[in-house]
Amino acid sequence: MGSNSFSSFIPVTLCTLPILQWLLLSLNNLTIDTSTPEANIFSCLANLRNLSMLNLAGNPLNTALPASLGNLSTSLQYIDFRRCNFKGDIPKEIGNLSSLISLQLGFNQLSGSLPTTLGRVRNLQEDIGNLKVVAHIDLSNNHFSGSIPSSIGGLQDLFSLSLANNNLEGHSPSSFGNSLSLELLDLSNNSLSGVIPKSLEALSYLQYLNFSFNKLLGEIPTGGYFKNFSSESFVSNGALCGATRLLVPTCKTKAASRYFVKYITIGSLSAILLVVLVSMILCRKRIVEAATDQTTLSPQKLLWRKVSRLELLSATNGFSECNLLGTGAFGSVYKGTMSDGIDVAIKVFNLEVEGVSKSSDNECEMLSNIRYINLLKIITCCSQTDFKAVVPNYMPKGSLDNFLYSRNSSLNILQRLRDKRNSFEKRGCVYSFGIVLMETFTKRKPTDEMFGREVSMKQWVADSLFPGGMVEVVDANLFGTEEDDDFASKECLSSLMRLALVCCAESPEKRISMQDALAMLNKIKTKFLKNAAGGAV
Repeated sequence: MGSNSFSSFIPVTLCTLPILQWLLLSLNNLTIDTSTPEANIFSCLANLRNLSMLNLAGNPLNTALPASLGNLSTSLQYIDFRRCNFKGDIPKEIGNLSSLISLQLGFNQLSGSLPTTLGRVRNLQEDIGNLKVVAHIDLSNNHFSGSIPSSIGGLQDLFSLSLANNNLEGHSPSSFGNSLSLELLDLSNNSLSGVIPKSLEALSYLQYLNFSFNKLLGEIPTGGYFKNFSSESFVSNGALCGATRLLVPTCKTKAASRYFVKYITIGSLSAILLVVLVSMILCRKRIVEAATDQTTLSPQKLLWRKVSRLELLSATNGFSECNLLGTGAFGSVYKGTMSDGIDVAIKVFNLEVEGVSKSSDNECEMLSNIRYINLLKIITCCSQTDFKAVVPNYMPKGSLDNFLYSRNSSLNILQRLRDKRNSFEKRGCVYSFGIVLMETFTKRKPTDEMFGREVSMKQWVADSLFPGGMVEVVDANLFGTEEDDDFASKECLSSLMRLALVCCAESPEKRISMQDALAMLNKIKTKFLKNAAGGAV
């Protein structure tokens, strides 16, 4: 019964089907009734002694994985709980599922450590555990913390490991070099420190490596497949050094590097801090000077005030549907006419969305203080406990939506992207730049009906980053007709989508800087032209 529109609670009456073998309810809008133990489906699933497959993926279950999970049938072989919004720890009782072959827990909010009891699940073959037969481990996009266990290097058959987008700390285990079958290693967007293990040079099958957005330092290895990896694999780290093609500083002599890492002094830190402070002051000065040249202060700034909800109701004829311009994930936009006759667009925030209340106040404050030539002018705003809105000028000639989704949008895509890049560079809005990248090349909006609580546009794009997957998400008109052009296009678009994702990291501290984003964009363009021309730029 997967991929439907079922809603409400998963009924416990399903537990009265004693010979049921498969329970597949994925991609619906089902939840779990946690009001009483008797109403909770997990409390009675143990009655299904013949159950071998349980798939609840893509339902907003919004609960913790219960300890009763360990009471499920010992004949259970397949569990798929991806994108269920599970929270908290993985219960140690999961080790009781002795027949389990596949356990998929990706894209949840799980935290804590992996239970050692998983070692008892000897038949496990996919996406988790420290097991001799495991081939794929994908624990990305959760909240796992702590260190990566060194015992992971004993997995001789492992050829795909992704721990990206978690809160892992400590060093990358040198034992990774023992996983000789490893083809893909993604540790990006964590808080890993120390050096990149030189033992990884021994991985002769390694095709994809990503250490970006960590706190790594020291020399990037040069042997083995490291000579083929680009700067994208190491971007935004603490103090890496290596070949200039990797867009990192050149390393000092090894002796000097070891001395620096081991004996860095308080005086040196003070000097670095002083340099950073001076740089920030100069940077701020340049920004202010640029803002003076390219912005105009609103003549109404000194008279700027907050407007009441009643005034906005009057301006929109009670937020009438005939005045509705559009609806998105964070609220709705209405056309209105203020009492002084000015046409405005009133953005009313949906306060049920987490973080929107604070975001609306920040947006109103920032955009009302200064006006760039590429930004709408905020006339006023309304901030009450249960109602928040901002009021920019009305755009009679359309919006970014028209710009991205016009019929001929793919014809001048690079020129349009270059134009938009300039405005993003002025604002420093790297997150918005990443979203526009995705919209431009997929021709889909974040508010598309295919996206929701279960799958966001970012997740959809991230899931496509496997061989051949890019074809499923990118606008088909962008692919060439010749085989060589098609390869060049796919490689280019894959790089662009990776750039978009690092621009849109959830934590602002982990997002790439706009300068780095522009450098990567130029590099992608150069590589595409080279590939498309058969090696001659």
